[in-house]
Amino acid sequence: MEIILSSLLLLIGLFVSVMNWLIFFNNDILKKKHSSFGLLIGGILLCIGILTMPFPSINEYWYLAFFIDFGCIPCLVIGVSYKIIKIFK
Repeated sequence: MEIILSSLLLLIGLFVSVMNWLIFFNNDILKKKHSSFGLLIGGILLCIGILTMPFPSINEYWYLAFFIDFGCIPCLVIGVSYKIIKIFK
């Protein structure tokens, strides 16, 4: 039962993460306008999915979920970097 729940959380989190990456690609590479309503949702679902896995060796890497989802750490780093560069120009 744990593996089914964690797999479901991982799949939904991965879907949201892929959508966040596609929105970034559309906005910044293709210069189209799209928005995301769930910045942290994908990372949180991935994190919970990793933590609920019945394999203790995988549970140690829960924090990687926030780097996989663009709406978490990568978005924060790029957003802050952009604002700093914009201020000093």
